[in-house]
Amino acid sequence: MWDASVGEARVHDGAHAIAGTVALLLGMVGIYGVMSYIVTQRTGEIGVRVALGADPRSVARLIVRQGGLVAVAGIAVGLGAALAGSRVIESLASPPQDVPDDRSRGRRPAIWSIPT
Repeated sequence: MWDASVGEARVHDGAHAIAGTVALLLGMVGIYGVMSYIVTQRTGEIGVRVALGADPRSVARLIVRQGGLVAVAGIAVGLGAALAGSRVIESLASPPQDVPDDRSRGRRPAIWSIPT
């Protein structure tokens, strides 16, 4: 009943799900690390602000705003790198237009056979 292509598709789907989960976890750890670093660097300043009577919400807002700016900058750089990288990978995975396809012999370079 089950075709080999169905099993192969499930394996690919599972691999993509695992890769996506790992990427999400790495992103979460990265954001935690950035926020922890920012708070550690400004611990003295936070203490002075609170000691002088600053509202704890305004201090928290200050820290979150700075962390948000760093996160937005990281997202922008990451998206740019991902777009550039995807174009490079796409150019490597598609056959050049001037190279004839050798289908008469039943052979194609494996990299050109990757489904898109």
